[in-house]
Amino acid sequence: MQNHLFVETGGQELTALISYVRPAPDLVEILFLGTSPVVRHSGVMGRLLERFLAEEAGREIWLECREDNLTARDLYLKKGFHQVGRRPHYYRDGSAAILFNF
Repeated sequence: MQNHLFVETGGQELTALISYVRPAPDLVEILFLGTSPVVRHSGVMGRLLERFLAEEAGREIWLECREDNLTARDLYLKKGFHQVGRRPHYYRDGSAAILFNF
């Protein structure tokens, strides 16, 4: 399974990225979303996520995030993801993961 990147740049600098895999032709799993500290809370990730969702239209998309990452959870819900599950004690520190589907 090949890992793909979907990126946003500001000039020559990488400002945001989405790392994902396609385990099946109609399925996408987002592995990582990241934003440069310089552009956090500026809407860059929201715009990148919208472009990504348009690019992957017609495919089922899954992602997970830490339960305590309220900023990310709010963004995913705002962009149309649905919270579909919770994995207790998922991370090494005992934090839970929230599962999202689009």
